[in-house]
Amino acid sequence: MSPPNRFNKTAFYLLVLSVLLSYANAEFAKQYQNCAILSEANRFRIHWNISGSRIFIGVEAPSPNGWAATGLSDDGTMDSGGGGKFSDGWVFGVNPGDNKGCANGCVGDIILTRHARPDWDDTQSVSNIQVTRNSSHSFAEFSRALTTGDSQDKPITPGTIQHVLWAFNPNLALKFGQIPDQHIANGMGAVSIDFGTNSSCNPPPPGGNEYSAIGGAWKASWKISDDKKNIEFTVTAKTNGWVGLGISDTAGMVGADVYVGWVDDASSTAYLYDSYASEKAQPQPDANIGGTNDVVSFKGTQSGGSTTIIFTRPLVSADSKDTSITDKRQYLLYAFGTADGTSGASPTFSKHTANGLIPMNFLSGPSNSSGDGSSAVAGGIDPTQFSFSNPVMKLTWQIEGEFIHFKMVGTSTGWIAFGLNSEPKMTGGDIYVGWVDDSTNAVTIMDTKATDKAMPTADTEQGGNSDVLLTSGKQEAGVPFPLHDGR
Repeated sequence: MSPPNRFNKTAFYLLVLSVLLSYANAEFAKQYQNCAILSEANRFRIHWNISGSRIFIGVEAPSPNGWAATGLSDDGTMDSGGGGKFSDGWVFGVNPGDNKGCANGCVGDIILTRHARPDWDDTQSVSNIQVTRNSSHSFAEFSRALTTGDSQDKPITPGTIQHVLWAFNPNLALKFGQIPDQHIANGMGAVSIDFGTNSSCNPPPPGGNEYSAIGGAWKASWKISDDKKNIEFTVTAKTNGWVGLGISDTAGMVGADVYVGWVDDASSTAYLYDSYASEKAQPQPDANIGGTNDVVSFKGTQSGGSTTIIFTRPLVSADSKDTSITDKRQYLLYAFGTADGTSGASPTFSKHTANGLIPMNFLSGPSNSSGDGSSAVAGGIDPTQFSFSNPVMKLTWQIEGEFIHFKMVGTSTGWIAFGLNSEPKMTGGDIYVGWVDDSTNAVTIMDTKATDKAMPTADTEQGGNSDVLLTSGKQEAGVPFPLHDGR
């Protein structure tokens, strides 16, 4: 059978991306008992273990050639709200061209007193420093006392929800003794973490229909109606204020379908608003911005310092301000605040006390799916028609009618990838990145585009579509492991 026209008349260069270097990523994460997602879109994560009065921290950041930082804030802002307050941070990087201390990696203890460049802490309270990198990320490891006694440090208090800052600039290398320049656009944020509770960066196991965050301070469960038309959420948070749940196809607040509710302390009346987040600010009710209120029913209770909101909405909605829930990788956003909102057509409520997000398939847990939100399903054939190999990776492919099936086998327990380009370079390449989760064995394959010599971005985040239709994969002890996709 002759291949279809879209395959047989163009010369492509095959781009085989880093395989061996990604092994460090998997081994790095395995050292730590706990993990929290700082930025899912950038794969920015923090890991930690607590031993006695010390905490051992590991951070993986999407900045192999620049700087990255994380730290503690009272309210999630750089200066902890100002008025003489401050935030505590740690900046790190690897700069082979720096002959003063960062050539092999360095970590610096910083203090943030304003919405501008931070200052070095007078006392450097971090030790056991090690910084490494691969082609896409840098990995910093260090330790410090939970309470250092330094007036320019924030204590790390297990059992308490704390705001953890993150920021990075992949284009500016860190130099020893020099404060880094500003982070890139959308290169900063904050999440809520309780360092005293078990925390995982992995979604619930396949088939899971509940999730607990921040040591159980926020939790949700859901069930599908018998006719498969609606989904009912039960959301509980340890607060007498408002609770929030969001659903999004992308890893962030902007564009999320958000539900915010509370129970009035005086009247016990429950309120719930179907809202949309057009920016990183208070979401607005759909009905006020050209959408509709699609909540089918809701109720709420408040008892013992906790608020529970139960609501039902359609799985699939025609409202442009809603996110339809389908069998694919999406994101669950969670948040709550300490006070009730003000009801009415244009409600208001305070900034969240805690927030975060987690990848989720609401219909089947983290089943085989593409990492950028496509409706990929398990399956695919084992291609044998054509092949390419080198010492660390083998790629085979087969053309069937209007489709081409690929199989990657790489000597890594981290991610593996290959790309296609009409020129012999990474920039402009159509790149497919895949991995098998070490804990759940869930398979993710991302359809991405490389706009420069940096981490490729999902097609769906650049105005395109994910064209991966079928996925399957496995991981075996000692490698190799195969990943299949059809497009």
